[in-house]
Amino acid sequence: MKSHLFVLLLFCGLTLAPSASAGDCVRAEPEPAFSSAQAGVLKHRFVARSGQEADENLTLANGETVHIRHGGCEYVVTELRIRGIHLFSGVVTPSAAYAKAAQLLRRLHRLADRSGFDLALAAHTLDAAGQRNVPYGESVAVEGDGVEFLQARVQLDSAGRKGKREFLHVSLIRGPL
Repeated sequence: MKSHLFVLLLFCGLTLAPSASAGDCVRAEPEPAFSSAQAGVLKHRFVARSGQEADENLTLANGETVHIRHGGCEYVVTELRIRGIHLFSGVVTPSAAYAKAAQLLRRLHRLADRSGFDLALAAHTLDAAGQRNVPYGESVAVEGDGVEFLQARVQLDSAGRKGKREFLHVSLIRGPL
């Protein structure tokens, strides 16, 4: 219940709070976590939307696409939306979704990301969350990535199929800064 409240407060804070000017934000402007020069990345595009928000799109060598939304001011929030044709084998169960999300974070970690989050530790956390049957949308502390109020958190927001495409939506959160 606490984590649902945390996510609700975080969402309200990010969407309903008056937007801070770039000078009021304690976070630096978002930067790309990946580049097209990395092995395994076929296409890369990074577009800054404001001083606090940016979109990054990757097409990986295996055909999967990753849309990354970098955002936040007081909280750093990185949302990953991964799409592919063969993410899952069979029915998309929560345990399969957590395992696949962890696998994909490990793959992104091996691409030498510069996201500011330890994706390997976040993947380990997702594996454990899947074994504990943590519901979608519940954030879990990433032990070893940050301390106290700067503790990173990860959550699997959703997973499933839309037509032939399968998807995962994972959020990484750190703050308040």
